[in-house]
Amino acid sequence: MAETLVFSKLYFYDTRESGITVPAALAVGDKTIEFQAKVDPGSSLCVFPRQYGEELGFDIESGEYQRIGAVTGGFDAQRIRK
Repeated sequence: MAETLVFSKLYFYDTRESGITVPAALAVGDKTIEFQAKVDPGSSLCVFPRQYGEELGFDIESGEYQRIGAVTGGFDAQRIRK
């Protein structure tokens, strides 16, 4: 059975720039952070700067450590659930 994706908004991005950049927002309770995000359509994770999590009140150090592999090597991250 084929899946269908339906979006409420359509964004155009500059194909001359590296990657796909779209407006994004993270919100927890009454706190919201808006920013420009790079989209990786093949990724299974969403990765955001530590600063955003701290601004939203997350305890970053209590998150689960995760090593994320990338073509250029990889990086360390904390998986946060609230």
